[in-house]
Amino acid sequence: MGAYRVLCRIDYQVMVDQVKGEFEVKETILQKYYHLVSNLISKFDSVNIKHIRRENNVRVEVLSRLATKKGIHLSIIYVVLKNPSARSESA
Repeated sequence: MGAYRVLCRIDYQVMVDQVKGEFEVKETILQKYYHLVSNLISKFDSVNIKHIRRENNVRVEVLSRLATKKGIHLSIIYVVLKNPSARSESA
């Protein structure tokens, strides 16, 4: 998609600290995810990881429900894109 800067908003403080290298990742399964994330992060020029309180993170909650197709509210409209799409920070 050509993105070179990424902003990640995460509502789980421990995960933010682990990805930033401030907390050690001890569990084996989480270490696999950590290494995967670290590899992905290295491909970007800039990755900004921010903690956001869950109650202020409605978008993530909706996206997680759409991803699992659990609890989809009838008022949510979603479209499967045929081409990649990205939103800029200024949008």
